[in-house]
Amino acid sequence: GSNVTKVPTLREDGAYYLKIPRIDGPVILDLRLVRDISTVNVLATEETGSIYGNLTLTGEITTAPIKITAQYGTEYNTKLILEKESNDTTLKSLTAQEGTITKVTGISASIYEIEVDSRVTEITISAEPTHENAKVRVFGDEGGYASTLTDKVINIENKDYIDIEVLAEDGVSQQTHILDIIRTYEAIVDNVK
Repeated sequence: GSNVTKVPTLREDGAYYLKIPRIDGPVILDLRLVRDISTVNVLATEETGSIYGNLTLTGEITTAPIKITAQYGTEYNTKLILEKESNDTTLKSLTAQEGTITKVTGISASIYEIEVDSRVTEITISAEPTHENAKVRVFGDEGGYASTLTDKVINIENKDYIDIEVLAEDGVSQQTHILDIIRTYEAIVDNVK
């Protein structure tokens, strides 16, 4: 395992909150609070199945009761809320100024389609990941990831598709969403007399 040092935030309700990396199995906590606090114990409960620092994560969010003992013996109970970083790589929205984008259903891949006139050489897209801390980019874009793409102009000459990548909050999980470009051709009819 690896050691990660993180500082929890103290919420208004007195609970401590901490976002942690996605890991399976038990988390060994070495809880140290500053100032006049001498010990922090994670209390055993049926839900957490732990005591004194070994905590089994029960899902995306694990709440563990803790007892804080101050330097001069004062004790109080509160809770520690651990939330795993999200691995959500889905798109909340994907739109284009040049037409309606539809999601292809019934397949495991994430594929979208847009119909554009065959003479169109650029499309302007906007994309937003579902999770607020995920990031998105167009594959091959030198600009890197952003929290959203807004009115991103993409040259589609000689392209049949665009890859849109979403990187989850955990910094590891990634998914490529494919936007297929379907070109429509207007029939040219000559008036023959």
